[in-house]
Amino acid sequence: MKTHFQREGRFSRLSAFRPLFVWGLLCLSGFTLLANYVNTPGPQTLPDESVTGDPASTDGGAQVFMFIHPKCPCSKASLTELQEVVQRASGHIGELRFYVTVSDPESSGNWREEGLIRQLQSWGGNSSVYFDSDGETARRYGALTSGHVVAFDANGEQIFTGGITGSRGHRGDNRGRRELVSALTDHQDRSASSLVFGCQIQSFEEAL
Repeated sequence: MKTHFQREGRFSRLSAFRPLFVWGLLCLSGFTLLANYVNTPGPQTLPDESVTGDPASTDGGAQVFMFIHPKCPCSKASLTELQEVVQRASGHIGELRFYVTVSDPESSGNWREEGLIRQLQSWGGNSSVYFDSDGETARRYGALTSGHVVAFDANGEQIFTGGITGSRGHRGDNRGRRELVSALTDHQDRSASSLVFGCQIQSFEEAL
């Protein structure tokens, strides 16, 4: 028969492990929440029926538009993947446009100082940066999440819409990037699509 002191000793040992058990549960919960956040795609919708590319400005090449929230940390990974796309589809892209969402036209001057904006402006070549007031242009193209890419062939037909990262802020090979490269180089007769991972373009609070 266990004595009173033996039972107390066992209870004390169990109590000593309680903080470790609670800490483990908190870590597991935090990891689960983070994994869900990273792997949950953002919203996207269909573009306006009137939306097409502008073949006259491409000299026979495709047009690639990327829609970005200037303070979304996930956008850096999207830009890294876009650089990879440009390298793999060299010679097939006639124009590259970056549409940066700003809350109102008067604020665009201040947003120009963001590091991400300076990075976009340094691309040079056939690229250009546009400030999109309240994401109006993004909505027309069905882009609701930062990092969304829409591509058109030389005839102005849409050939790709979606994201080019495998999860939020993730760099590396992924289906979206492969689909965009294929759309630009294989001249397929259908429009490819993929999920987009990033901050909501019109949610200025989420990315701050």
